Amino acid sequence: MRCNIVRPLRIFHTLTLVVILQIVFTTEAYCQFNDPRDLSGNVLWLDGADVDGDFVNGGSFVNNARWVDKSTAQNADASQGNMVQRPTVVTSPFNNLTAVEFDGNDFMDVSDAAFGMLRNVEGATMIGVLTTDRMNSNNALRALMVSSGSNSAATRAGINLYDSFQASSQGSGDFGLAGRRLDSDGFQRIEGGNVVVGELAVMTGVFDYQAGDLTLFVNGQQESSFTSFQTPGLTSDTDSMNIRVGADAALNQPRGFYDGQVLELIVYDRVLSTSELELVNDYISQKWNGGSCMLGDVDSSGTVDFNDIPAFVTVLLGNTFQCEADADESGVVDFNDIPAFVAILLG
Repeated sequence: MRCNIVRPLRIFHTLTLVVILQIVFTTEAYCQFNDPRDLSGNVLWLDGADVDGDFVNGGSFVNNARWVDKSTAQNADASQGNMVQRPTVVTSPFNNLTAVEFDGNDFMDVSDAAFGMLRNVEGATMIGVLTTDRMNSNNALRALMVSSGSNSAATRAGINLYDSFQASSQGSGDFGLAGRRLDSDGFQRIEGGNVVVGELAVMTGVFDYQAGDLTLFVNGQQESSFTSFQTPGLTSDTDSMNIRVGADAALNQPRGFYDGQVLELIVYDRVLSTSELELVNDYISQKWNGGSCMLGDVDSSGTVDFNDIPAFVTVLLGNTFQCEADADESGVVDFNDIPAFVAILLG
């Protein structure tokens, strides 16, 4: 008769894991990050995977014209009444979710109810999940622009690609952040990273009005930072009177039309910390690139072994999500993942 032999060391580590989990289960509070609303200050969340805002993937614009804001504030719906300039909802190549396709002539304006969402704030964080169909351009492709007036000179914060309207203040590359705080401040733009047509890109802008700093991240990596961005301090001049998706915020003459898919736009009316940015990036990665990770490889070593135990415990108890730790593939990391994680570890 042939017997399966389990090594004593493996038994020891498994028992250790169980004991650790039992201890922390009774002593630690557990908090799960599920979507952008779980962080305070979420004032805009336009989700291309759920444009009607019913928290079920798919769907179409409400009344064929309105992209519903899913943020905590829920007052920043975007819409376009002109069918000729209305983007379309399409199935993206990313995890089979829908996205909003802009053809280079489309744009949407955010509801008047959202005006003032960046008024008298210490900072702002803008996140765009994007892909473009255009190889390069001599014109900017505007993804999200926030303005305090009727023309582009009043831009307070924006994320864009291929901007060539003005020289970059810091860095070089295809992705850009732009804006100013006071009318008397010079319009500043910083750049970094290279666009790959058809490839998903996560672009994050951190506007620190209090310190006068501006930082650009692309796919979680810092590309450039400008420490003399604007005059430091709070002011009502950060007020947002015009907010536009897919073109410049100038009311009189839209330009810089986006060409490609906007998968998700998220705005916070404060500066997110490094750990908070990691939470959002993990959420985006799992959502749009789900299924591409190695289950159980929580320490990202390329193999699943007992060195993954501490990392698994950290994710399990922390305010975070990591697809490698979602062992039962439920979409959340919780204590129901423990049996599945142990099975993968011992498999």
